[in-house]
Amino acid sequence: PATGYPAKSGLKSVTIVAESSALADALSTACFVLGLEDGAALLKKYPGCEGIFITDADTLFITSGLSGAVQMSDERLEMSVLTESGS
Repeated sequence: PATGYPAKSGLKSVTIVAESSALADALSTACFVLGLEDGAALLKKYPGCEGIFITDADTLFITSGLSGAVQMSDERLEMSVLTESGS
């Protein structure tokens, strides 16, 4: 944010599922800038919110609340469920 350049957080994409679209938008931006571990830690502070993180290494991490709800259609991605420790 300080430079105006895109964040280099190790993530390609973050999607947040929440009741409020405004909250989902704010959290997805914050989680993207923070990176996987810190973003996942932030997301845990918001009950009812779930997330999908895609890393630069093409690994898809989902929060446990989305386990079973996400189907892979891209064979290039590997999917893991985030643990309580963050990854």
